[in-house]
Amino acid sequence: MSGAASSAAAAAEEAEPSGRSPIPSTARGDQSEGVPVRFLRRKTDGLLSPRLPPTPGTAGTRPVPAPRRRATAVLVAVTVLCALLAVFAASAYVGLDPGTSQVDLRPDRPFHYPFLLVHVAASILALVTAPLQLFPALRRGRAHRVIGRIHLFAGVFPRALSGLVVGVMSTYGFAAQAGFSLLAVLWFSVGVAGYRAVRRGRHADHREWMLRLFALTMAGVMLRLLVVLLVPALTPLVGPAHGGDGEAVFRGVYQGIAWLCWVPNLLVAEWYLRRSRRGAPPA
Repeated sequence: MSGAASSAAAAAEEAEPSGRSPIPSTARGDQSEGVPVRFLRRKTDGLLSPRLPPTPGTAGTRPVPAPRRRATAVLVAVTVLCALLAVFAASAYVGLDPGTSQVDLRPDRPFHYPFLLVHVAASILALVTAPLQLFPALRRGRAHRVIGRIHLFAGVFPRALSGLVVGVMSTYGFAAQAGFSLLAVLWFSVGVAGYRAVRRGRHADHREWMLRLFALTMAGVMLRLLVVLLVPALTPLVGPAHGGDGEAVFRGVYQGIAWLCWVPNLLVAEWYLRRSRRGAPPA
């Protein structure tokens, strides 16, 4: 570096035999002209290092990474699916007629249907607001807080409490009762943990708890999908064991669905969180 500096100094001396520097006094930092050197540098930056013109169609914009575009597309699809499922679930209960219930009711429990109505209404709110919490544009500011409070206090908590009652009174056997009841307890507990984390300023913990809560909330979506897919697929396999009784086959498959609708969701969420903690980019 010292050799290069010496060469540059020698070249400067040869270029100006009179001993005067070719650089104006203002550029040397001389303030006699009233123009600071930093002003000249700023003005000549564009001349010394000209910028290339922007590519047509990209001026003023930054390309969105492909993974983010894919994630947004998935969120949009999940939101639409949840909205359609909410409309489908509400259609059977708009008339407040127990005869149109999609769940078998206990005739010896007159409060079964009112709790089911609360569960359905809260489930609709939870399903619609859950994906909105994950959109990047809604994850900060007042909108996120308002949607989050609606999601928890009008959706998750009433859904979990009413779901515990509905789960205990399920007519599909002990396995279904245990599966739905444990789901309700986890719903409530995870929701409380997520709310306490954000109130204490632990935003990283809040994000993890809310991702677990999202996985549990999607149990309503998975329940319907598994009923549509597994019941027809397993009926030929388990039907002979039940003497061809369709009701018995459905009850047996439904007991498994009571666990399959949420346990895999939670396992996938935990896998994703562990992978994120190790610093690996999410798939």
